[in-house]
Amino acid sequence: MGSIPSESTRSRRDRSTKPDTFFLPLSYEHAAICHALETMTFPPAECATLEKFQYRLAKCPELCMGMFINSEEAAKLGGLARQLQFDSHVVKRRFLIGQISATKTTDATVTEAAMASPRPKDHIAGGHRPEGRTVCIHAVAVAPEFQMLGLGRRMLTAYVQHLKQKDMAHRVAILAHAHLLGYYESFGFVNMGLSKNPYGNGGWYDMILDLHSSTAAAAAVAASQL
Repeated sequence: MGSIPSESTRSRRDRSTKPDTFFLPLSYEHAAICHALETMTFPPAECATLEKFQYRLAKCPELCMGMFINSEEAAKLGGLARQLQFDSHVVKRRFLIGQISATKTTDATVTEAAMASPRPKDHIAGGHRPEGRTVCIHAVAVAPEFQMLGLGRRMLTAYVQHLKQKDMAHRVAILAHAHLLGYYESFGFVNMGLSKNPYGNGGWYDMILDLHSSTAAAAAVAASQL
């Protein structure tokens, strides 16, 4: 999933420059800041709950990636930096500006069950299936101040490469709205048609990326150069 920033957001930064970023695996301690970032990025109906972030980062942190900037880059941000700050107790502070959260499923697409945080006492099933070979991306989120800089593309390219290098899955699945189909197709995702998943307000398309496809590999190279 992804969002398109408003014109007012686009004008906040010099769009000709990109900040230096680095990628780190996320952990349970990142749950609150990931949730805060998601609420900055998506409509309320499409935001995962804090409980879901806690569940995913406890069960499968290896499938979740954060994009960070350092304190020098963050010094330019003013008040926004305080919202994005993580691990302020260290000298070299890190600021989360993007995140990808995911789980695995035994299905081929992102189902309601894959998006759940199981609570047996409430009869809520589903959630992460470690034996699955499909990685379900639940969010590709970039802080509004850093959208329209190509950083989401940079992050998703790094994430797919990570999955391939670790041989973590056969495919990646994501839900996308119609206006983002072309964006994900540029990475090699294939549009499988309208999804039956009613998450949020519905209207999603199922998209799948075959991690072993030569076509997908070529698309990933092309995407990284855009």
